[in-house]
Amino acid sequence: MIRAMASPKYAELVRQGIENSPNATIYEKMGLYFADTTSSAALSAREEAIMSRLAAKIPGVGGSQRGYTTFLNKLRQDMADNFIAGHPNLSNQELKDFGHVINIMSGRGDLPRFLQDNSAILNAAFAPRYAMSRLQLPVEMVKALLPTGLGGTTGAASKELARDVTAFVATGTTVLALGKLAGIWNVELDPRSTDFGKGKMGNTRFDFWAGEQQIARYAAQLIGDPTRGVDSLKTGQRKTSTGQIVDANRLDTIGRWLQ
Repeated sequence: MIRAMASPKYAELVRQGIENSPNATIYEKMGLYFADTTSSAALSAREEAIMSRLAAKIPGVGGSQRGYTTFLNKLRQDMADNFIAGHPNLSNQELKDFGHVINIMSGRGDLPRFLQDNSAILNAAFAPRYAMSRLQLPVEMVKALLPTGLGGTTGAASKELARDVTAFVATGTTVLALGKLAGIWNVELDPRSTDFGKGKMGNTRFDFWAGEQQIARYAAQLIGDPTRGVDSLKTGQRKTSTGQIVDANRLDTIGRWLQ
């Protein structure tokens, strides 16, 4: 990312590397989104963080935009390459499913057709594709984490997503727990709690999850033992903001998150 910020030539080399990759045709089948890194790119082809032609002419801003876009493009390519290497015999539908997962995990959600042509205008108020990805990712998580008999899905894409989400939550929780044990911060580690994953250092609160705390907590409450059939819907308990422990199940958890 830093090299792309400093050098348009390097950003162009990365773009060419993606375009000429042996997996380029597979990227197309997956429907992977690669943003245009050039200053002349149409607004709808840009990443939503800096969707402006004028901003690219401001010293420093243009390089930041180029570096950010190049990093996300390379991230999407690397995720796709690892998935392809680990699953050599995939159907076109499985490739498309995981391409969708990569896009929404990196903040590129699917917009309804009537909004697609106006995404650049909507971005003046908020990032519509990013906002949509935050809604679509939990839906895919539900499909990946629930047993098939309860609406869950199978397949390489679902298994990969379930593995990634579990690792995301487990790694973050481990880091927070180590910081708490070392006396660096106070943090709620109970996934039943509304304050799960939120830390406090002195009088300062911080969000370790960088805005993804709801997804982390949501995933932690959904992960369970799928071998218990219908009983696996039960997460056990939920801890309210007042500290009260109440019974809950996965359907309630999903409903509360959507609400």
